[in-house]
Amino acid sequence: MDLDTSDVQKLNTTGSFCQVLQTVLDTSSVGPGPIHILHTYNFEDNVKEITGIFDHMNIDFNPCGHHDEIFFGRPHYDMHMYIVTEYWRDIMQCDVTSCDYQDCKYDQSNQETEVGKAFFDLDVCREPFPNYILDNIPPDAAPPIKPGSFNKSMPFGFLHLPHTGNPRSGIHSINALTALQWNDTQVERWTEPVLFMMSFDKLITIYEPMVTVEFFQGSEARDYTR
Repeated sequence: MDLDTSDVQKLNTTGSFCQVLQTVLDTSSVGPGPIHILHTYNFEDNVKEITGIFDHMNIDFNPCGHHDEIFFGRPHYDMHMYIVTEYWRDIMQCDVTSCDYQDCKYDQSNQETEVGKAFFDLDVCREPFPNYILDNIPPDAAPPIKPGSFNKSMPFGFLHLPHTGNPRSGIHSINALTALQWNDTQVERWTEPVLFMMSFDKLITIYEPMVTVEFFQGSEARDYTR
């Protein structure tokens, strides 16, 4: 669904703006689904040479947050910085769920193709690291997060998130050092960027900072280092 920038600026955190947009989307020819605005930028050759890895970038604006409202249901930007090209992304397809977000189905046993199975092909270290375990993980958290489920294909401290595979992207892992506590007040306390990475067939495909709208607002410049 295409939205004008002036419409986006009317966004508020009470949910009324999102409710109106969702009603329009659900009754339009586009059909029901999550609201987001996507822009793609292809990096120039000098950017690829300097970084050594990045090919292109998607900036995905989610005015109503994600479908997991408890954790990331706040208006925010997803900045998907791709290491792989569009050609390889088109190959990365999986058998998906019937949910709005069309996530890859569950695990390797639910995938019919070798490409689909590759979303879940990763090495995980399951030994406990108490200093990096997220606090207050609810026992019924969805998706379930096992303390110490670290993705060995990524820098130390990235927790593998099962059931979060996306076609043309990979499966998510979250930086436990910057993640907030997994409880019912997380969305209210999420104000600073959170870093995800994604992988496919044990290879990193995406660096993904998620940044709240509030972080970009105000009269003073802000930066974030961790």
